[in-house]
Amino acid sequence: MKPIFQTVFKTFLKDKYKIMDALELPYSNAKLEATNNLIKLIKRNAFGFWNFDNFKKRILIALTIKKRENKPCPLQDMTFW
Repeated sequence: MKPIFQTVFKTFLKDKYKIMDALELPYSNAKLEATNNLIKLIKRNAFGFWNFDNFKKRILIALTIKKRENKPCPLQDMTFW
């Protein structure tokens, strides 16, 4: 077996319980990662912001818009026969 595969296999064995927990538990850091990605995107595009308060406001506005877009519509929860 190639050394790289031995390293990967040892890592899987060492972290077996952590990997199983990650697959079985309903927890995820996906929302946090998406927020970090959004902030980094704004940071890349916001090179014109000289004022940190303006940068912070831009992030909060973007997060508010994102939160509104992700809210389910009340009519979607209703079932029509």
